[in-house]
Amino acid sequence: GVYVTGLVNHDGYSKLGIAYDYKKRADNEYSDEPELEVRFASRREAFFLEQAVADVTRASKTCPAVLLDWPGATEVRQMEPSHLADIATRLADELDEHGLWEFALRYVPMTGAQKAVCEMRAKSVEKVL
Repeated sequence: GVYVTGLVNHDGYSKLGIAYDYKKRADNEYSDEPELEVRFASRREAFFLEQAVADVTRASKTCPAVLLDWPGATEVRQMEPSHLADIATRLADELDEHGLWEFALRYVPMTGAQKAVCEMRAKSVEKVL
């Protein structure tokens, strides 16, 4: 699933990520409990949601200097965990409403070739429905 957590040693910062189990993924920088945890049937859904949230919040992509070499540094945002969780929740609702491929077309950055494949998949899902 997708999680949002605060960083215990850095007020006003939060981190977005994907994990099967937050407790196993968490390290000493993470809050004990996630601000948000959204479970999905597939890793693809979690990946698309994570990418969409990361893109929407890229203006807040700032990491404390002491964490620049930390493996999770690229997923850190300078915003309160509750605000990042609100954004992730709204996008998760969009994913649920529009379906995986339409959501990806709307919110996930991709190359032209990736977009063409995604459009084809979205159209094939429409035919089934």
